[in-house]
Amino acid sequence: MQSDLESNVSELDESASGHHVGDRISKEQIYNAYQKTRTRYHKYKGRYADLAKHYKELEREREKVKVGNIANIVFLKLVPIFILFGRIFLSKPKTVVYGE
Repeated sequence: MQSDLESNVSELDESASGHHVGDRISKEQIYNAYQKTRTRYHKYKGRYADLAKHYKELEREREKVKVGNIANIVFLKLVPIFILFGRIFLSKPKTVVYGE
């Protein structure tokens, strides 16, 4: 973007360099330089907006994956515990007979 600004200034200087010191830069030349700068500004603004939008989408996807991974880790760690408790609590109690 800085180079675009510098190129606009150099273009303006080049167009003005053909004139003598006493000559002025016309309003049309200034307006044309302004239009070029404005067009480039909107071009880069649009590119930046697109880039920011895609970055936010990637961040959202990354958070979803992160949360999904945490849920999977918790699930995988808890399943064996639930299976163990299920075996303990759902198994038939052993009857102990005393005195036989």
